[in-house]
Amino acid sequence: KGGNTLYLLGSIHLGIPDMYPLHKRVTDAFESSDALWVEANLLSSDREAMNYFMTLTTYDDGTTLKDHVAPETYAKLQSVAEKLNLPPQSFDALKPWVISGNLSLTTLMAKPEDIAQATNSGVDLYFTLRAMFAGKPVHELEGVKLQGDLLSSVPPEQQEKELNRLLDSILNPNASEPDPAVQFKNWQLLWAKGDAEGFTKAYSESLQLAQNSGTAQRLLGERDRNMANKLSELLEQDGSSTYFVVVGAAHFTVKDMVIDKLKQKGYDVRFVQE
Repeated sequence: KGGNTLYLLGSIHLGIPDMYPLHKRVTDAFESSDALWVEANLLSSDREAMNYFMTLTTYDDGTTLKDHVAPETYAKLQSVAEKLNLPPQSFDALKPWVISGNLSLTTLMAKPEDIAQATNSGVDLYFTLRAMFAGKPVHELEGVKLQGDLLSSVPPEQQEKELNRLLDSILNPNASEPDPAVQFKNWQLLWAKGDAEGFTKAYSESLQLAQNSGTAQRLLGERDRNMANKLSELLEQDGSSTYFVVVGAAHFTVKDMVIDKLKQKGYDVRFVQE
């Protein structure tokens, strides 16, 4: 439909060495594209956007976390900090939604110190760096401002409730539920093998377990509609351009997300086999 083409790559934001080198079909598609599109440019030079995001993460009225959550919540957080070998006041300046995000990352790693390497090995960052070095334009489907607004707009009571759920799971793991770190490593390996069917099955099962999680619902749903609309606009632009689009794999593999929405709009979407 139209003269434009999109190469869509489902990304894992936190990587491992097993995911590299990427398949030649993937890198060839990137090289042949006119521009890169990502959810948010992690290397953006837009200081205003980054500063705006930072203002959403901390208290700016002289208060600290202790003034905004129940004593029980704060005590649990200190226990978790101790478990992670962090100073007791490590999270005092941060709002609950930020703490939940940071702690969620630690649950995905076998060791907390693995987070830095995983972040630097993320697929989005890999292509953003390649685009910058090649002088290829990098555009954002969302940007850090929009993502910050989405994550921070949750009512404080809900933020604390979700933080408590996470703290409880860290302090008292449920033996009947899968270990998040083992589960995430499995996703990374399925991605590295190009097993889209296996990844979709594994991720969808975990999504069912997290259906009550407000965070999970915020990270999908409306964002997928917005992304599909944005991609549709790119396809309908005048001319004949090719765009390489890197978005979290969940947005491409889960039912009724970006891929299905593009198909509903009448676009021909094909899975590229090796």
